[in-house]
Amino acid sequence: MSTESVMDHHLEALLAEPFDIEEVMKDYTEDSVLFTPNGAVLGLDNLRNSFAGFAGMMAGDGKFDLTQKHVDGEMGYIAWTLESSAVSVPLGSDTFLVRDDKIVTQTFAGTITPKG
Repeated sequence: MSTESVMDHHLEALLAEPFDIEEVMKDYTEDSVLFTPNGAVLGLDNLRNSFAGFAGMMAGDGKFDLTQKHVDGEMGYIAWTLESSAVSVPLGSDTFLVRDDKIVTQTFAGTITPKG
């Protein structure tokens, strides 16, 4: 698989209805790391919890828009927006390092504003 196909699978799995966390987790290994503004997320169990939180932000009515996608070799980048009844994310971005068909390292940056 290419970096782009791994990224495409990741997005499709994250946005699938109904949400299937195990499909999302197929893109990671126990050694994968996700860097966020709140620190590093290490290991499959912690990644699973993090992505379950993202699913909660979608709140069943989320509108996710991919605004940019770039791939160069093992590296990929996406920019996106999200609006739901739970949150507003006017700009989110992720960078991916993909090796051997798995996301080895991912970074996330964005402003998440809770609604309520």
